[in-house]
Amino acid sequence: MSLKLKKLVLVLVCYLLLLAGNAPAGVVRVFMPADIKAGRFSGSLWQGRVYQLTWRNVTIEDVHWQLTFSSWRPAIKVALRDPRGLQGTGTLRGWHDLEWYEWQLSAPADFVRQQLSLALAMTLKGGLQLQLHQGEFTSHGCQRLGGVIKWRQAQMATPLGDLDLTDVDGE
Repeated sequence: MSLKLKKLVLVLVCYLLLLAGNAPAGVVRVFMPADIKAGRFSGSLWQGRVYQLTWRNVTIEDVHWQLTFSSWRPAIKVALRDPRGLQGTGTLRGWHDLEWYEWQLSAPADFVRQQLSLALAMTLKGGLQLQLHQGEFTSHGCQRLGGVIKWRQAQMATPLGDLDLTDVDGE
Protein backbone atom coordinates (compact mmCIF):
# COMPACT_ATOMS: atom_id res chain seq x y z
CA MET A 1 0.00 0.00 0.00
CA SER A 2 1.43 3.35 -0.97
CA LEU A 3 2.11 6.12 1.51
CA LYS A 4 -0.54 8.37 -0.10
CA LEU A 5 -3.19 5.68 0.25
CA LYS A 6 -2.30 5.13 3.93
CA LYS A 7 -2.58 8.87 4.59
CA LEU A 8 -5.92 9.00 2.79
CA VAL A 9 -7.27 6.10 4.86
CA LEU A 10 -6.02 7.74 8.08
CA VAL A 11 -7.67 11.06 7.16
CA LEU A 12 -10.91 9.27 6.27
CA VAL A 13 -10.95 7.37 9.60
CA CYS A 14 -10.26 10.60 11.52
CA TYR A 15 -13.06 12.35 9.62
CA LEU A 16 -15.53 9.55 10.40
CA LEU A 17 -14.58 9.68 14.09
CA LEU A 18 -15.10 13.44 14.05
CA LEU A 19 -18.54 12.99 12.47
CA ALA A 20 -19.49 10.34 15.02
CA GLY A 21 -18.27 12.55 17.87
CA ASN A 22 -20.44 15.42 16.72
CA ALA A 23 -23.48 13.35 15.77
CA PRO A 24 -26.70 14.72 17.23
CA ALA A 25 -28.42 12.82 20.04
CA GLY A 26 -31.33 12.02 17.72
CA VAL A 27 -29.16 9.35 16.09
CA VAL A 28 -29.94 7.21 19.15
CA ARG A 29 -33.51 6.83 17.84
CA VAL A 30 -32.20 4.58 15.04
CA PHE A 31 -30.84 2.06 17.59
CA MET A 32 -33.91 2.01 19.87
CA PRO A 33 -36.25 -1.01 19.86
CA ALA A 34 -39.63 -0.43 18.21
CA ASP A 35 -41.56 -0.66 21.51
CA ILE A 36 -39.67 2.31 23.01
CA LYS A 37 -41.01 5.73 22.01
CA ALA A 38 -38.95 8.87 22.46
CA GLY A 39 -39.81 12.55 22.37
CA ARG A 40 -37.32 15.34 21.69
CA PHE A 41 -33.55 14.80 21.84
CA SER A 42 -30.80 17.27 22.70
CA GLY A 43 -27.03 17.04 22.98
CA SER A 44 -24.76 14.68 21.10
CA LEU A 45 -24.49 10.95 20.61
CA TRP A 46 -21.84 10.82 23.35
CA GLN A 47 -23.64 12.95 25.92
CA GLY A 48 -27.30 13.63 25.41
CA ARG A 49 -30.78 13.90 26.76
CA VAL A 50 -34.22 12.71 25.73
CA TYR A 51 -37.42 14.30 26.92
CA GLN A 52 -40.27 11.85 27.43
CA LEU A 53 -39.24 8.24 26.93
CA THR A 54 -42.09 5.69 26.93
CA TRP A 55 -41.81 1.91 27.26
CA ARG A 56 -44.66 -0.48 28.17
CA ASN A 57 -46.96 2.34 29.33
CA VAL A 58 -44.29 3.82 31.62
CA THR A 59 -43.25 7.34 30.68
CA ILE A 60 -40.10 8.97 32.02
CA GLU A 61 -39.94 12.68 31.39
CA ASP A 62 -36.17 13.27 31.49
CA VAL A 63 -33.32 10.86 30.65
CA HIS A 64 -29.63 11.85 30.43
CA TRP A 65 -26.82 9.63 29.15
CA GLN A 66 -23.08 9.69 28.67
CA LEU A 67 -21.07 7.13 26.70
CA THR A 68 -17.96 5.99 28.55
CA PHE A 69 -16.00 2.86 29.45
CA SER A 70 -16.42 0.76 32.59
CA SER A 71 -14.08 -2.15 33.38
CA TRP A 72 -12.66 -1.90 29.84
CA ARG A 73 -16.12 -2.31 28.29
CA PRO A 74 -18.28 0.24 26.49
CA ALA A 75 -20.80 1.71 28.90
CA ILE A 76 -23.64 4.21 29.08
CA LYS A 77 -24.10 6.15 32.29
CA VAL A 78 -27.79 6.95 32.65
CA ALA A 79 -29.68 9.36 34.91
CA LEU A 80 -33.46 9.59 34.83
CA ARG A 81 -35.99 11.78 36.57
CA ASP A 82 -39.74 12.05 36.39
CA PRO A 83 -42.03 14.59 38.12
CA ARG A 84 -44.10 11.75 39.62
CA GLY A 85 -41.13 10.84 41.83
CA LEU A 86 -39.31 8.20 39.78
CA GLN A 87 -35.57 8.86 39.65
CA GLY A 88 -32.40 6.89 39.28
CA THR A 89 -28.83 6.54 38.09
CA GLY A 90 -26.76 3.64 36.87
CA THR A 91 -24.57 2.18 34.17
CA LEU A 92 -25.40 -0.14 31.28
CA ARG A 93 -22.29 -1.88 29.95
CA GLY A 94 -21.08 -4.80 27.88
CA TRP A 95 -19.96 -5.98 24.47
CA HIS A 96 -22.48 -8.71 23.60
CA ASP A 97 -24.52 -9.16 26.75
CA LEU A 98 -26.10 -6.30 28.67
CA GLU A 99 -25.00 -5.70 32.24
CA TRP A 100 -26.78 -3.34 34.64
CA TYR A 101 -24.17 -2.04 37.07
CA GLU A 102 -24.57 -0.03 40.30
CA TRP A 103 -28.14 1.19 39.76
CA GLN A 104 -29.94 3.34 42.34
CA LEU A 105 -33.67 3.72 41.64
CA SER A 106 -36.35 5.29 43.81
CA ALA A 107 -40.08 5.71 43.27
CA PRO A 108 -43.23 6.28 45.29
CA ALA A 109 -44.75 2.90 46.20
CA ASP A 110 -48.11 3.76 44.61
CA PHE A 111 -46.38 4.61 41.29
CA VAL A 112 -44.95 1.07 41.26
CA ARG A 113 -48.37 -0.40 42.18
CA GLN A 114 -49.92 1.35 39.18
CA GLN A 115 -47.51 -0.52 36.89
CA LEU A 116 -48.69 -3.92 38.22
CA SER A 117 -51.98 -5.69 37.54
CA LEU A 118 -53.19 -6.77 40.98
CA ALA A 119 -56.41 -8.66 41.71
CA LEU A 120 -57.02 -6.72 44.95
CA ALA A 121 -57.61 -2.97 44.86
CA MET A 122 -55.11 -1.24 47.12
CA THR A 123 -53.24 1.98 47.67
CA LEU A 124 -49.61 1.96 48.73
CA LYS A 125 -47.74 4.70 50.56
CA GLY A 126 -44.07 5.23 51.20
CA GLY A 127 -41.06 5.12 48.95
CA LEU A 128 -39.31 2.22 47.25
CA GLN A 129 -35.54 2.25 46.83
CA LEU A 130 -33.78 -0.30 44.64
CA GLN A 131 -30.02 -0.74 44.81
CA LEU A 132 -29.10 -3.08 41.98
CA HIS A 133 -25.45 -3.98 42.34
CA GLN A 134 -25.23 -6.05 39.19
CA GLY A 135 -27.58 -7.67 36.71
CA GLU A 136 -26.60 -9.69 33.62
CA PHE A 137 -28.97 -10.14 30.71
CA THR A 138 -28.36 -12.25 27.60
CA SER A 139 -30.57 -13.26 24.69
CA HIS A 140 -31.73 -16.11 26.97
CA GLY A 141 -32.97 -13.72 29.66
CA CYS A 142 -31.71 -12.73 33.08
CA GLN A 143 -28.60 -14.70 34.07
CA ARG A 144 -27.72 -13.00 37.35
CA LEU A 145 -29.31 -10.33 39.49
CA GLY A 146 -28.12 -9.00 42.83
CA GLY A 147 -29.36 -6.10 44.87
CA VAL A 148 -31.45 -4.76 47.71
CA ILE A 149 -34.94 -3.27 47.75
CA LYS A 150 -36.23 -1.12 50.59
CA TRP A 151 -39.78 0.12 51.19
CA ARG A 152 -39.57 3.04 53.59
CA GLN A 153 -42.58 4.25 55.64
CA ALA A 154 -44.53 1.37 54.12
CA GLN A 155 -48.32 1.56 54.34
CA MET A 156 -50.99 -0.39 52.49
CA ALA A 157 -54.69 0.51 52.29
CA THR A 158 -57.10 -2.19 51.05
CA PRO A 159 -60.89 -2.61 51.21
CA LEU A 160 -60.23 -5.10 54.03
CA GLY A 161 -58.33 -2.57 56.12
CA ASP A 162 -55.11 -0.62 56.46
CA LEU A 163 -51.66 -1.97 57.30
CA ASP A 164 -48.77 0.05 58.71
CA LEU A 165 -45.67 -1.94 57.80
CA THR A 166 -43.03 0.63 58.89
CA ASP A 167 -39.90 -0.32 56.88
CA VAL A 168 -39.56 -3.40 54.66
CA ASP A 169 -36.19 -4.66 53.37
CA GLY A 170 -35.46 -7.41 50.88
CA GLU A 171 -32.49 -8.89 49.03
